[in-house]
Amino acid sequence: MNYIRILAKPFRQVKKFYHSSLTQYPSQLANPGLANPGQLSHLKILKSFPKPVISSDKTCMVSVVIGSYNRRPLLEKAIQSVRDNQIRVPYEIIVIDGGSTDGSLEWLIQQKDIITIIQHNRGEFQGKPLKRRSWGYFMNLGFKSAKGKYILMISDDCLLLPNAVNLGLDKFEEVEKAGGKIGGVAFYFRNWPEDKEYYVQHTLGGKLFVNHGMYLKEALAAVDWADEDRYVFYKADGDLCLKMWQLNYEIVDCPGAYV
Repeated sequence: MNYIRILAKPFRQVKKFYHSSLTQYPSQLANPGLANPGQLSHLKILKSFPKPVISSDKTCMVSVVIGSYNRRPLLEKAIQSVRDNQIRVPYEIIVIDGGSTDGSLEWLIQQKDIITIIQHNRGEFQGKPLKRRSWGYFMNLGFKSAKGKYILMISDDCLLLPNAVNLGLDKFEEVEKAGGKIGGVAFYFRNWPEDKEYYVQHTLGGKLFVNHGMYLKEALAAVDWADEDRYVFYKADGDLCLKMWQLNYEIVDCPGAYV
């Protein structure tokens, strides 16, 4: 299956030409009025490919959510690392694209295992600049659309090392079986090539947070998702996890799960 949705009110006027390419997510997720020439070119790209068959996998356990903009080479490698991870449960891959013009969309639409949501974040509409949206806004599009019980969040410049996701699932199961209330599992990561050691990060007050790793979707909903207004990009993930701690959700690290 292959899902594409461009979030724009004017696009609804022409979606009959390519209705089967659109994701069937709730209409309230759409940000109306964000059409521009880039979106019209995206429509042409969509129409140039055979119409996919829409299906729904209700057994999905893990939703992989990745944000991207004009970084196709990195995105391709990140997604391949997900595919190579041999995840033992049914999963889906959701890409939130900010209106890329580097060939990302052409590549994404050919992938049969990726759900793509396009939300333009640059340019103008009716002579007015588009409102720039935050990291939290884009991530929430993926979080709220996810079908999985667990959400794996990585950046498009990340590579998952072998077995990382299965180890994350093991950690969730371990804490849940022990009666714990777990909201997230932090994977160890490093910025290559600067960093030699893998590490996890903590918020002010020493609370562990998920920079790259997995969330319980139920916990994300309980804290009302990521803040879309106070943080443009950095610190939003730390704030998200602090809200989980405040509701007595535990964030734990996962030795052996590397990004």
